[in-house]
Amino acid sequence: MSDLKTTWYLGNTETQEQFSGLTLEYAKQKCAAIPATDVSFWHVWQEGWESWKELSEVEELKPSPIRKDRRFPRYDVRLRVIVRHNDKAFRTFSKVLSTGGICLEDPIPNYLLGECQIYISAPNLNLQFEIGPTEHNDRHAFTLVSATDESSQKLRDWLKEANPRRL
Repeated sequence: MSDLKTTWYLGNTETQEQFSGLTLEYAKQKCAAIPATDVSFWHVWQEGWESWKELSEVEELKPSPIRKDRRFPRYDVRLRVIVRHNDKAFRTFSKVLSTGGICLEDPIPNYLLGECQIYISAPNLNLQFEIGPTEHNDRHAFTLVSATDESSQKLRDWLKEANPRRL
């Protein structure tokens, strides 16, 4: 069993995305955000191992089954997202969405660090709304704790209507 001081590394063989120097807790958080359909692309290495292992082989980081006790249910949904800070903007797509947060497909650039506005649109439903400002936990994930009640309700309504796959 590893302790919190062990350094973990994650790598995606399909997208070439990598995370390095992670604590066990942070690596667990990262792995929990990986959609079940993408787990096979992720590999793990930690100090002391001779080679990389598939994420599904590492008990400590295996994504847990759907948690019924989550504060906000998470959904596997791909929507257009614009992240904006002052006069700078970045376009990407969502990977995982809930009324409490969002995980993005692409890491946001460093020039967007700090409080941001997030615009999420679902053109097929002709619905667009703004959630923000928010502070992001890393370059892929945002916590939507400061979303307005109106924005949160729009998101809940959209999720109910669209009925995306729950993680």
